[in-house]
Amino acid sequence: MLISVTPSISQMRRYAESARSGFETLNVVDAIHNAKCELDTLLEYLIRLDVAEDAVCESFVGSVESGVKLKLSLGDFNGFDHT
Repeated sequence: MLISVTPSISQMRRYAESARSGFETLNVVDAIHNAKCELDTLLEYLIRLDVAEDAVCESFVGSVESGVKLKLSLGDFNGFDHT
């Protein structure tokens, strides 16, 4: 199975809009802090996308147990929660 991981323009726009909107509603110190946090989050998002290009997707069919959920966080490509 081939998969493609591409950046979401909508997601990047949300980070930029959030950084900018703080200057309309927050005091200067808080707006600067908010903008820095949004830019840091955007950079982390781009780093994870870059790392994902080297990811391998393995697909298989196995037995299914009732009541078991597999959760994979898109923010953590190395782990999963099998609760």
